[in-house]
Amino acid sequence: TEDTPRPGVRDDFYLAVNYDYLNKTKIKPGHEVIGTEDEISDLLIDRISGLMTDSEDTSPEADRVRTLYQMYLDWEGREKGRDYISSKIKTILNISSLEDLSAYLGSWEGRTGTNILEIYLDTDIDDPGRHMTDIGPTSLTLGTRDEYESITDSGKRNKKHSDSAAKYMLIQYAGCSEEAAQELIENRYAFEKAVSESMMNSTELAAGDSIRKRTNIMTAEELAAAAPALPIKEMLSAVGFDPSLRINLEQPAWLTKLNELYTEENLEQIRAYLVCETAAGYIGKADEAAYREAKRLEREFSGLSASREDEYYATNMVARVLWQDVDKMYVAKYCSPQMKEDIRTLMEEAISTYREMLTEETWLSPETREKAISKLDHLTLLPVYPDDDKWLDWSQISITPAAEGGNYALAMDEISEAQWKICQQMSFEPIDKQVWNMRTSEMNAAYMPTTNSILVFAGMLNGKYYNESMSREEKMGAIGTVIGHEISHAFDPTGSQFDETGAVHSWWTDDDRAAFDKRASKLIAAYDDIHPWKDGSACNGTILQGEVAADMGGMACMLRIAKTIDGFDYDKFFRAYAELDAVGYLENVMENIYKYDPHPPYYLRVNMTLPQFDEFQRLYDIQPGDGMYVAPA
Repeated sequence: TEDTPRPGVRDDFYLAVNYDYLNKTKIKPGHEVIGTEDEISDLLIDRISGLMTDSEDTSPEADRVRTLYQMYLDWEGREKGRDYISSKIKTILNISSLEDLSAYLGSWEGRTGTNILEIYLDTDIDDPGRHMTDIGPTSLTLGTRDEYESITDSGKRNKKHSDSAAKYMLIQYAGCSEEAAQELIENRYAFEKAVSESMMNSTELAAGDSIRKRTNIMTAEELAAAAPALPIKEMLSAVGFDPSLRINLEQPAWLTKLNELYTEENLEQIRAYLVCETAAGYIGKADEAAYREAKRLEREFSGLSASREDEYYATNMVARVLWQDVDKMYVAKYCSPQMKEDIRTLMEEAISTYREMLTEETWLSPETREKAISKLDHLTLLPVYPDDDKWLDWSQISITPAAEGGNYALAMDEISEAQWKICQQMSFEPIDKQVWNMRTSEMNAAYMPTTNSILVFAGMLNGKYYNESMSREEKMGAIGTVIGHEISHAFDPTGSQFDETGAVHSWWTDDDRAAFDKRASKLIAAYDDIHPWKDGSACNGTILQGEVAADMGGMACMLRIAKTIDGFDYDKFFRAYAELDAVGYLENVMENIYKYDPHPPYYLRVNMTLPQFDEFQRLYDIQPGDGMYVAPA
């Protein structure tokens, strides 16, 4: 705030660099955040909005995009979808026996809607060239088991938001009384609390041994035998994946508990879970009154003073749902082969530097070092956008026009079902590492351990992350550290468990793994001792360790490149890095995001990363007693 004194770079580098921006920039009405990412996100939405309203584009992609966009804003058409939504909710409400419930869960409608377990297509952890059917635990309204053991302020807001949405839809679209709706909500939580008791908590999920604990390969017969009360075989049949695929059960203890709960005595609770999840899920797709209520609840949940214009939400939704259609349109207008080649060159330079770093890593044995370099050499680079022949085939996605009885809610379900059928087809095919299957017209970059690949999305190549007028130092401090960060994920506590092919395979010697874990434990302890929240609660170093390690690895990579450049301006480099994280959130949003997010709060990504490097300490002459001082190890 204006009352906060301006610190020096030696005491708080993050705030010293970003003081004026954070002090003068106000969060706009309808926005949850200020910062570089928000500015780029607005730019992307403006561009995509222009693409959606361009009537000259007659491609199938543009036609689908415009149709869905117009349906979102068609309030009369939404009203015509009332019976469709009501029937979806009432189908579940009318379940009166365990036999009825099993029939629903094992049906196509039950599979593509809300279910009591997750079945999805994944990469086979032992054979990354093939797919695998993954069985995941029940989706929880409050997100994690932790919230059912001791609910946080964020959890309370989440619960209120979900309860209000479900209650509104149950009353308005299913004809429930307020008392009946409240009873359904209470039964829903009774089921969720009971089933969550045998699920892994957030710390266990983030722990280094989590991958192996969540890897339990079995046949369909073995899975059915592990949960004989559940209609497992019918569920797998409804999913429609290649039946020859191996099956992985993520959390056996959870399935055992779910099987115990699957009784006539618990029918009301299980049905309540399904109907509340389904009802709440339709509130933003329903008539205008329901939509306005959904926006009011979002404002209350996030602490927003106002909503943004409807056209913004329509654009954002279409970009998320018909992401590949939008990507093709975006790439055609805003990307070029030269941009793709420039980013590939940056990626290759970073990889070459990592190779040098690994070669000189003295604490690694020659055996582990050789395998680490092999993993680096086998990285698949996916810069900016897919090659022309690597887009998914979305030709089967069609939307019933309004003139033929179509409406927004129906359209969303039609798209979801078509995308599921595409997923079914993919299950019978080998995995192609050059196929993205991810949206590129958003601000992101990623490392995918199961394919050992690095992606830099087109949406990130804007603003302070990347533009043609940036100096070499600024590019390295911005997009360069992002690329280095993603490469580092190949060797973080999670990525290090995957080999060069993407298989989960122990390629470390026992001594090297022990040394690695010891280093990780120091990082975890350091973050466990930081208390950034107003209630005094600490960061969770176990959850944050992967992103923290990647931040430090990306910085180390760029600083090594900097040593080879005559006259390198380190001050410009460090400031460019800090400016990326000039972010301010509404308080509710900050807590909602960061309680369980694997990324540290933005100021820590600067103030905990930079002091680890001698180049930073020397440049600013940081001494004992300074806030940015870190004693030599």
